[in-house]
Amino acid sequence: MKTKLLSTMKWLTFINIMNVVSLVFIIFVAIFYIGYGIILLVFPNVFTHNDGMVDANTMNIMVAMGSFIVIFGIFYLAMAGFYIIPLSQSFKFVSNLRSAFSDGSQMLLEVANDCYCKCIKYIGIGIIAYIIASIVFSIVALVPFLYVVLGAMH
Repeated sequence: MKTKLLSTMKWLTFINIMNVVSLVFIIFVAIFYIGYGIILLVFPNVFTHNDGMVDANTMNIMVAMGSFIVIFGIFYLAMAGFYIIPLSQSFKFVSNLRSAFSDGSQMLLEVANDCYCKCIKYIGIGIIAYIIASIVFSIVALVPFLYVVLGAMH
């Protein structure tokens, strides 16, 4: 059992490092989306390739797109914030497991197991919350966008 846990610990360390890289990427994407959306909100005619004024329908569409992109960026930031807790629990699990094996401490092994249980529970709750938030986010963000687009068609 100890050999299998040591092997698991090595792989989990690798997975944790890759998760940190993914978390940083998610944060950069969120910042990009928020910045791009703010540009569309503040300067809606910047991407229309028209030196003069654009019509109101095009302006409304660009503002709606900017709003949607900002909301999407905020959603990404929220996902990144939620992602930090199970990642920290996973790092604590590896650290405590490594210490338990080097010291032969039963108490550290129990602490490591507790961290593992918290990590898995948080991931399960996160999956449920992510599904619900995705559905709500899609409805809330898409309704005003469709309203503006369909209004521009008439």
